[in-house]
Amino acid sequence: MILFIMDNLNNITAYCSTYNSIRFIKGYLENINNQSCAGFDLIFIDAGSTDGSLEQIKNFTFKDYIKVSIYEPGFMSVYGAWNLAVEKATTNYVFNFNTDDRLNFYTVATYEKYTQDFPDVDLFYGVHNFIREIGGSPLPIGVEWAALTDKLLLKSEQKLLSTINPCGPFPLVKRDSLLKAGPFDEKYFSSADYDMWYRMLSMGMKLKRIPETIGDFYYRPDSVSQARLQESEAHDKEIQNKYK
Repeated sequence: MILFIMDNLNNITAYCSTYNSIRFIKGYLENINNQSCAGFDLIFIDAGSTDGSLEQIKNFTFKDYIKVSIYEPGFMSVYGAWNLAVEKATTNYVFNFNTDDRLNFYTVATYEKYTQDFPDVDLFYGVHNFIREIGGSPLPIGVEWAALTDKLLLKSEQKLLSTINPCGPFPLVKRDSLLKAGPFDEKYFSSADYDMWYRMLSMGMKLKRIPETIGDFYYRPDSVSQARLQESEAHDKEIQNKYK
């Protein structure tokens, strides 16, 4: 998992937790290195990789305007790594960006614009494509997901969150708001972000959906959430009931 914070005013950090990501890491590094904006932070939290992926990160030549930090705390959960990344970040905004996902060329610049236009918003989330292979064509589920999100949002954000997790794989969040809300709850092994966004809304924080496509989400049948689907769905229901 990797965490990035990006901004030409040192405003944004992207973060990523990594563990044996050799299959995806080369394309991931090239993708983040090619962002159109000038100046952002990038944080890697590695959980003890042994496949050479950590060495690729360390040996990669990043553009001069990307400030890279690498932490090696040993094995920890994905959300534990996120908590550490938020703690280590120094920018105003942060977002998660997993090694098997890909950002659009203008993602960071787009987020930067919205932080300037809407400084009162605590969390920004946009549209994301679902893909079954890196570089593959978007799946129809992405269009269906976006349409459902728009429909539910017409009623209320509470109604939206009580039905699905709309924020997708890489929402941009104010770091201070995350710290105020408390850490990601690691007991929700695939839903701690859903719990966090719901918690923020319950605390009166402001979420904003933007129309831009942020990137591609790799829809993997071998993911932890799919492998433990019943438990993951039970966690989602627990979260929804908690914030009714």
